Amino acid sequence: METYKVIFKEGETTGVYGISLVENPAMESMFIALKEDTKLQLKAIDTEKRILLGAVLIPEKPVYRNQNGKEFNIVFPAETILLASQNFLKQSYQSSSTLEHNEDMKLSDVTFVESWIKEDMVNDKSVLHGFDEPIGTWFASMKVDNEQVWNDYIKTGKVTGFSIDGFFDLEQINLNKQEMNVNEIVNAITEGFLSLTKAQVQLGSIANQDGSITFNFEGDTIAVGTLMSMTGADGELPVPDGDYTLADGMMVKVVGSTVSEIGSPEAAVEEENAPAPMAAAPQGNPVVKSEKSTQEVFYQLSKEDFNAMTLEFASQLENKISELRSEFKADLEKQTPVSLTKAKPASEKTFEQMTALEKFRALKN
Repeated sequence: METYKVIFKEGETTGVYGISLVENPAMESMFIALKEDTKLQLKAIDTEKRILLGAVLIPEKPVYRNQNGKEFNIVFPAETILLASQNFLKQSYQSSSTLEHNEDMKLSDVTFVESWIKEDMVNDKSVLHGFDEPIGTWFASMKVDNEQVWNDYIKTGKVTGFSIDGFFDLEQINLNKQEMNVNEIVNAITEGFLSLTKAQVQLGSIANQDGSITFNFEGDTIAVGTLMSMTGADGELPVPDGDYTLADGMMVKVVGSTVSEIGSPEAAVEEENAPAPMAAAPQGNPVVKSEKSTQEVFYQLSKEDFNAMTLEFASQLENKISELRSEFKADLEKQTPVSLTKAKPASEKTFEQMTALEKFRALKN
């Protein structure tokens, strides 16, 4: 059955313009009649308050509808209920009530005196009076000063709860069909792993030689191609182009906030004694160790490689499942039905080998 979500558009939607007294409330939550509390316990007469308390709308509760033969369910989100309850009071609809949604049976001397949204499962007023509806339920109290309504409908139990009159927008939702193809599943797995790797990326840091600058970088090492930033008064800043000597004596050349060359302390001394262009990084790209813990191994995988690897794995897995299904089907076709009767002995006994009882049974047969 189709399900529609009820939408309240402020300034556009009428919302709830009346609350009727009905015998069978759609929300299946019956109101209760409150009586006046008295401190004089020996007083013989208990004057009735004539106040009804009940649930008006319950969030996410499916409500069956049948309009012109079309059957469907509607649900009221908590946000819609909140907006509708507020608009009900803003538009002064407190006294717009009928019996059984009949516009010809509008009620006089009947008005709502309380309206609230349940926010606590223990301390809410509705709990005090025995209601167990969920958080977000709209509760209301109605004062009934109409003698006929109170005596003929409330006391007799002809009406048992509240039911709204209103106009809303509907948005179809699908609660039962959530189809995902293989690619969507693979993408979901991929994104999940990528978010995991991102969560495990750690920032390493190391100061320059005089301690005036702190460099930050991803991972636990600095190598050619490492993106670097620096901590300043305004937070993370890009590192200006230039040569920097780090706290452990290693020298790095930064271009565009990226390490372009790495030099050893010895190379730096030689450069001071005999000016020359900075030597190219030795084979193997010496790295600078930070004090941060080593990141997870799979962080080294690039996003593109990881996506490709995951998709390839999914393809192989799908092919393997198809093969197993085919083999399983073939095995089933080869199998013969298994009888659940007692099996015969592997080889029958001769008459001489039989016991006296077996000989008797054989002769009888």
